[in-house]
Amino acid sequence: MKSYRSKRFIIDTIDAKIADVEKEKKFDLIMISVGILLVLCSLLILVLSPIANAWMVLCVIMLVTGVILCSVMIKEYIDDCYKADRQHTNK
Repeated sequence: MKSYRSKRFIIDTIDAKIADVEKEKKFDLIMISVGILLVLCSLLILVLSPIANAWMVLCVIMLVTGVILCSVMIKEYIDDCYKADRQHTNK
């Protein structure tokens, strides 16, 4: 649970610097695409590399990082969508 709080702290710090819900949503989508790119690159290297053992550790780290990044940022994107909806209904 503590690691989730630290992730939220980092995300909340970035969101405070952006200070606009629409820009936060764009940032979330960019980070989701970076996570997907990490997953795809790591799988591509694992499948196409003739020396898979040398790249395996790096690819596993990239794969795990990409999956975690995608899952955290998808949750953040959903939260930002709710926040944007609440801001539009309050106006």
